[in-house]
Amino acid sequence: MTSTAHLSADLLGGLLAFTTPFHITSSGFLTRLSSEESLFPRVCELHNTLELLASSPSPMRRLYELRGVKGDAETNQDAETNQDAEDLLSFMLNAEFLLYALYKEYPILLNPSLAHWVGCCREFERYAKGHVGEWGLRDQVLKMRAAFVKGILSERGADVSFLT
Repeated sequence: MTSTAHLSADLLGGLLAFTTPFHITSSGFLTRLSSEESLFPRVCELHNTLELLASSPSPMRRLYELRGVKGDAETNQDAETNQDAEDLLSFMLNAEFLLYALYKEYPILLNPSLAHWVGCCREFERYAKGHVGEWGLRDQVLKMRAAFVKGILSERGADVSFLT
């Protein structure tokens, strides 16, 4: 598996829980991995998938494609629904929490995802400064993701572990 791979549809689907507390979703994700499997490739795939979705002009449609699901976002590319946004937000927040949870016993400055999170916040700030007009579903999801990541960077990750 190369470092440019994305999460498999099966593993990606495990991070779509919207009303399940983050710590339960992350535990379930880790349980799905075989005990002999190295975690490093999955973390790389998680980073790659987050980056692909965050940088896509149509992340909800890309999420459908990665999941291998045929649905409204694929047949009508202009119609993004609240359910599509919920799926995207669920994946992004669960994935970011998983990256936090994997190394939560270490100080935040030692977390291997630190550069990813700083980049996420900087990229969103640049985007927000240049954004004109209304905030669509994609924009709102990215805004919530940035706020969530800022919470992790502020060492508040443990506070959100039981949130639904």
